[in-house]
Amino acid sequence: RLASAEEELQQSRVEANALRADLSATSEALVESRRQATQSAQQAKERGEQLEVLRVQVAQGEHLNERVELLQKQLDEAKAEAARSRDKLVDVESDRDRQRR
Repeated sequence: RLASAEEELQQSRVEANALRADLSATSEALVESRRQATQSAQQAKERGEQLEVLRVQVAQGEHLNERVELLQKQLDEAKAEAARSRDKLVDVESDRDRQRR
């Protein structure tokens, strides 16, 4: 009977050691999992910040495009006005030349 009890005690110790090893491995895995989760959260935050920067850049680009379009329109209007003024000047000079003759 004593031998049987000693075997059970030994078996219990083996099982306890196995459980400790399993618990230790599980704890290490949990720590690693938390580390990875923290790292992933940091990466997500950084990507979110990068995305916000890109959104701002897109908005600035759109604003610049609108400004370029406005300036192009103003340039086209100025060219048209210059052409009209030139045509008027040519007409005035032609009229003056005709009157001199």
